[in-house]
Amino acid sequence: MSSPKLSIIVGVCGRIDVLQKFIATTLMRCVHQNEVIFVCNGCAWDELQEIDRLTRTLGHSIKFGAYFEEPRGSIEPLNVGIIESTGEYLAMPHSDMLIHTDGWDDMLINFLDSNPRAGLVGITGAKIIGSRDIYSVPYEIRQLRRFDVWSSLTDWRSHTWMTSGGGHAVQPTSVVVLDGQFMACRRSDYNDFGPLDEDYVHHMYDNDLSLKFHYAGKTNYVLPIVGEHLSGQTANYPRYQEWAKDRFGDPVAGVVGDAWLHKQAHERFYARWRGRLPAIAR
Repeated sequence: MSSPKLSIIVGVCGRIDVLQKFIATTLMRCVHQNEVIFVCNGCAWDELQEIDRLTRTLGHSIKFGAYFEEPRGSIEPLNVGIIESTGEYLAMPHSDMLIHTDGWDDMLINFLDSNPRAGLVGITGAKIIGSRDIYSVPYEIRQLRRFDVWSSLTDWRSHTWMTSGGGHAVQPTSVVVLDGQFMACRRSDYNDFGPLDEDYVHHMYDNDLSLKFHYAGKTNYVLPIVGEHLSGQTANYPRYQEWAKDRFGDPVAGVVGDAWLHKQAHERFYARWRGRLPAIAR
């Protein structure tokens, strides 16, 4: 039997109720028998067993990747799952991304097959990242805002309220950066531009990978794949929050846990892409 063309890699940090919805929508809407790799990112053993029970009849090739007893952020589980995958194409949805488009996997594969210059593709993205004065004034996190946001989410308006322009993507729309809620690409491109930078731990890795594609001459796209993002199900999960608080922070400054990771990730991104921001879609 030949390997599935698409590998779907999902990090799971508990939230079995959310994962049930993911399975019933995102995975059930597929038309191909894909490879699905669940990487247990701080799951309990009984949660792993429940995932196995929920996925037995799906028809996909279900695999369980590395088992992390405690959370590792969102990035490391994706990297290890990709290493264990075999598909020509890679999809990296968050476990709280519910896709409502029937045959979204076929749409994704066909788009990448027919557009060799396409880089990352996803469901929400922006045509600009970084304010115009970003390196002419002292650093401030809001300078890293995304502008002109396009999305095929059902609640797309909530992703454009602080921007000018943007809107609902009803056709493939070129962007410069994609939101990590859902990203996909060719394995060959991931091999060239990856792996995801684990030093970001949980934030900004999506913008970082997007710019690697963009400045290599690829074009990133938002596709008209309709989805619903439940948003923050891992970041707000007590198990993840406790892990982040125990390991990261500056207690003197009063910034600990995920808030510290968020701050550090933005500063890392700002420094790495110095002189190349703002970045604007072609």
